[in-house]
Amino acid sequence: MKKSTNVLKTMNGRVESLVHQAGSGPPVVFLHGAGGPAWDPFLDDLANHFTVYAPSLPGTEGNPDAVREIRGLWELMLHYYEVFDQLGLDSPAVIGHSFGGMLAAELASTNPERVSKLVLISAIGLWREDQPVEDWMKLTHDELVPLCFYEPEGKIATEMFTMPEDETERQDEEIKRSWSLACSAAFIWPIPEKGLTRRIHRAKAPSFIVWGKQDGLVPPVYADDFKSLLTDAEVFMVDAAGSHQISLKKDDCRKLYSGTVVKLDPTNVSRVIGKQGSMITTIREKTQTRIQIGQNGYIWIDGKGENIALAQKAVETINRESTSKGLTKKIEKLLEK
Repeated sequence: MKKSTNVLKTMNGRVESLVHQAGSGPPVVFLHGAGGPAWDPFLDDLANHFTVYAPSLPGTEGNPDAVREIRGLWELMLHYYEVFDQLGLDSPAVIGHSFGGMLAAELASTNPERVSKLVLISAIGLWREDQPVEDWMKLTHDELVPLCFYEPEGKIATEMFTMPEDETERQDEEIKRSWSLACSAAFIWPIPEKGLTRRIHRAKAPSFIVWGKQDGLVPPVYADDFKSLLTDAEVFMVDAAGSHQISLKKDDCRKLYSGTVVKLDPTNVSRVIGKQGSMITTIREKTQTRIQIGQNGYIWIDGKGENIALAQKAVETINRESTSKGLTKKIEKLLEK
């Protein structure tokens, strides 16, 4: 995927920010997490359908001192509004992951007209004393990885934390990662709640909240908290497919914009899954589709067009006839067609 990078100056020329861009189509802005900017396959996939803009938090790329020119969260919001203006973006869809999710929610809350759609992926920004967000600045590598990844020793986690073999390059990378965390910490210390609870009701954009059921860094209960505070939001919980890094790396989780999403009665989710996963396994195998099930009744189906349609028909039949006798045989017969 061909990408370009622009260096923008905001706040009367005092703040430098790099914006990476790729693709064509409706505009989507992606705001990265506390670990710093990284262009990965998730953004390449988005760029096949949209024009993707990925601005870096000031200080994390380019001039490392740029973050010092931003005095607090409100000035950071003004910085992003100016980035939008320079890119010619009146009201783009905004996706934010983790720390970037907090920024996305703040943008949608402080100036609702500037965000047309909002996607929050394992977002911080709220706070519960009974289930606090982990302070990742205090965690060691060995403590952090199990909280961030469903498979701590898997390929995704290994690739993300792999360091250069060259000693000088390794030191540079360690400094870069540490400084990226420090840049975000300037806006969330001592806790990542700066009044969002009191203003998030202002957000008017249709919102989609994506969370890993096993997220150990930001407990999944925050997904429901965001939903209750936003005026128009739905939650998609993903089980056994990731934790805090949900939908950014895992192939089965990142293409949520493709395929189709089916809404069921939440009480029928267990019927769709079947005993020990037998029903959903049958549907997946017979239709050669990828299916993710949210406990709130949302089911995502992806694959070839005719296969998606067949899987959707099977799922909707189960939802409609969940109490019918002989339903399993009926579904099997449907899938044989």
